[in-house]
Amino acid sequence: RIQRDAGIDLHWQPKKLPLETWLRIGNGTGSPLGNDQSSPTIYAYLDYVIGRAHFHQKQKIDEFGLRLVVSGLYENTADRDGMIGQTPLNFVYFRPVIVSGQRLVLESHMVIYLKAFRWTTEIAYAQENRSKDHDGNPNTPRIALGDLISFGLSSELTWMVIGQPRQVGRVLMVEAQKEKSFGQFELGIRYDRLDLGKGANDVKDGGSEGGSFLMKWFWENYMSISFDLYYTRYVFAPIEEATTLSSLGFWIRNSIYWGF
Repeated sequence: RIQRDAGIDLHWQPKKLPLETWLRIGNGTGSPLGNDQSSPTIYAYLDYVIGRAHFHQKQKIDEFGLRLVVSGLYENTADRDGMIGQTPLNFVYFRPVIVSGQRLVLESHMVIYLKAFRWTTEIAYAQENRSKDHDGNPNTPRIALGDLISFGLSSELTWMVIGQPRQVGRVLMVEAQKEKSFGQFELGIRYDRLDLGKGANDVKDGGSEGGSFLMKWFWENYMSISFDLYYTRYVFAPIEEATTLSSLGFWIRNSIYWGF
């Protein structure tokens, strides 16, 4: 997502504490102008993990696991694209607005593991400053414009119908139970909502609401195939499709995992 970002990380994952944390100082999330200025970007997250969610838990598969996360990004950037609205197949239904100055992105999520079920809920908030050069002189102060506010929410439930539950940080292995084993099979449903471009009188806001249904078959060790159907309904029709208010998509994905 970042595409390029030179920086330094600090990770801390103690074996005896239910905590994981990560701090990064980098050169930013990018701009059409490249590395536009020398001010750093700060990323950080703090996780509370217990049970199956704990990275160092390797003895057995606990029936229950919990991960609670708070994370954020802060940077100061020159003119660049703000938040964008697009479907899983990359059709842009909300065009990004040019932002500049301070950007703050906050995100929190919860993952609950219970036997063969995994429930993930995520929320996100973004505030992006805007300004414009009114006289063409880069040495004079720019005029401040209204900040853009964006919100996001998603919730996903997966169920391993056939086979062993997933383990955190490890590739799912298909059990060789019988010669006629059909592997492992997983189902999932997901809900998504986005509110984009809020808070500025000169910007038309937008967003979407939708969901998806997933079937995933782990038919061999390190191999799986998935079938994904999604639906998205837009708040406003995109410019390219003035009469279209929704999108329906389907794809098949084959995955191969290496056993490192």
